[in-house]
Amino acid sequence: MARNESKIAQDYRSVFGTTEGQRVLAHIMAQCKVYSPIEPGPGKDMDLGARNIGLMIATYLAYRPADFVQRARDHNSALSALIGDAEE
Repeated sequence: MARNESKIAQDYRSVFGTTEGQRVLAHIMAQCKVYSPIEPGPGKDMDLGARNIGLMIATYLAYRPADFVQRARDHNSALSALIGDAEE
């Protein structure tokens, strides 16, 4: 039996609700170019497809439009900390 969407949304919130999950989410959102502009045109289909996946995750996490600015800041901080740890 397939789980319903609300259970999946709960799972997303549970997984990405941890400190580790936030770092992984930050990495996913950066790789999906959710916080970067994508100019439409030839060769951009992969970028737009990746963004759609990032936006799907944001939907399960119940992001509102205003959340994206704060999340971008939070995720940049998480990624900076992760990169800083890797360089040491």
